[in-house]
Amino acid sequence: MNTEARKKKRELSKNQRHGFILFTGVVLGVLFTHAGYSISFRPVNSLEKHKEDFYKGYSPAAIMTSDKVINTDLLTHRLIFSDRQRGVTDAMTAATAISKVNQYMRDVNHRCNSDGTDKGNAAFVACAGHLIGKHFYYTPSIEVSNNYAVNRSDCDTNTYLLMDAARQHDIDAYIMYAPSHAFFAWKDSTGHFQFWETTTLNNKGEVPDLRHDFYKKNFNHSYYTPIKGIRVEDIYSTLTYDIASIKPDLSAIYRKYPDDAFVSSWYYYTKASNHKLTKDDARVLIVLLQTDITSVDKRYALTQYFLSINKQEQALNTFKTIPLEKCNQDCFQIGVVLGLKRYQYTQPIFNWYSDRVKHSLNNKNIRVNASDFFSGLILVVMGSILLLISAISAGVFLFRYKKTSVSIKSDK
Repeated sequence: MNTEARKKKRELSKNQRHGFILFTGVVLGVLFTHAGYSISFRPVNSLEKHKEDFYKGYSPAAIMTSDKVINTDLLTHRLIFSDRQRGVTDAMTAATAISKVNQYMRDVNHRCNSDGTDKGNAAFVACAGHLIGKHFYYTPSIEVSNNYAVNRSDCDTNTYLLMDAARQHDIDAYIMYAPSHAFFAWKDSTGHFQFWETTTLNNKGEVPDLRHDFYKKNFNHSYYTPIKGIRVEDIYSTLTYDIASIKPDLSAIYRKYPDDAFVSSWYYYTKASNHKLTKDDARVLIVLLQTDITSVDKRYALTQYFLSINKQEQALNTFKTIPLEKCNQDCFQIGVVLGLKRYQYTQPIFNWYSDRVKHSLNNKNIRVNASDFFSGLILVVMGSILLLISAISAGVFLFRYKKTSVSIKSDK
């Protein structure tokens, strides 16, 4: 074999190596793109799985006339009625929600019982807690009516159900709020509280381990303090403020519960959204954030205030204390207003992404976050670049490979 032939053979071998590298680039590009898409749409995939698993075992009972009867002794019924009065839902949806709640209550009364002892009450709570997952699947929910009606529920809407079930069996029931979460509490015969986490296992629940990082710690005493009665309903009207046609008087509720973290967050968040925050409000927010260390709404409100008085640096410093995983649409828009490039350049994609997630789940309560978005976007961009480079390289490779092969054949 002459020198020229050996040279061409080496060239062919080199092209084969390039082909392998090209193939690897394509595989990595596809993997990166798929991983980015999966991370970005993780909420959709997870919640769709909850829905799918729920309907595999769900057998809807026939709705009887008696199912739609309102019992004002039940917290859930009062909240549904409140939704109807405040324009959160319509009459048909409210009636369907009532019937779904009543079916759950009937199932609890049929399957669960207690002898009145602490052991019996704990068994009842576990039984009634597990049954929530038989009637409602987990998905982020705000208003009771529109979600109960379609068999959806989350932490606080689950807890309302369990409070009603427990009280019908003479168990002293409460709701316990944590940052961005709520769970069930009941008082035993010694005066101590026992707890039940309602959301795990797709709303079947379990006894919680409050040491877990999931239960974020906060110095504000309204967290991890069991509450019941009218205060629960007042907090609910605050949480549903944005979606109500007839708004509650937030100022009156705030005066009634000035130390409540949820109420104060919504009060100042709403004032900030309406550009009504004052210098005194800003001072109060700074004080409140010393103990309410996990509040995103208060940080959002304070950032808005600093922007309104043209204190860009203070606004930016406050904005940077908001964790990306808690930065939703309103927060993202603040990043745009602050002139942060990654927010400005990606805003149209983020808006599309947010709308796509809500549409996919048919749930306007879903709040996407900047952490999933940016993580997924980086991987998608990396994957797309690899695929583009691979496509260009493929053309060059095929040309060189064909040229080399033809040359070798001609020599033969």
